Amino acid sequence: MDILQLSRLREQTAHHILSDTRVISLWEGIGGEVHIVGSLRTGLLMHRDIDLHIYTDEVSVAESFSVIRSLVCGSGWKEVYYKNLMDTEEECLEWHALYQDKDAEVWKFDMIHIRKGSRYDGVVERVTEAIRRKLTPELRRTIL
Repeated sequence: MDILQLSRLREQTAHHILSDTRVISLWEGIGGEVHIVGSLRTGLLMHRDIDLHIYTDEVSVAESFSVIRSLVCGSGWKEVYYKNLMDTEEECLEWHALYQDKDAEVWKFDMIHIRKGSRYDGVVERVTEAIRRKLTPELRRTIL
């Protein structure tokens, strides 16, 4: 299979997983604004890796845990851990999870729950969009 086809296939699978797991709607349920970032957003997905930034006015550890609890009650979730970085300049909770899809492939989720207005609000999103704007088909193939 051509590398571009493989990347597109993985992107489609990633979007199906996002839909099947309801991860975006669960975060939105606590008032989260969810942004897909990283290789899935840029169209450079080769590794089974889904990166999400979730912004809320305030970051509540309890609400963040409630989303993860609801999420992992679904099938396929194999491992979850988090880092509480609220007392750092990042002002976020990092959630890292492993999910096994219907084909027994393992996907890594990085879900970063960030306080709106914090120092890093939108930084990764701006870099991701800058990369997207610069990608040509030739450059995409070279990177992949």
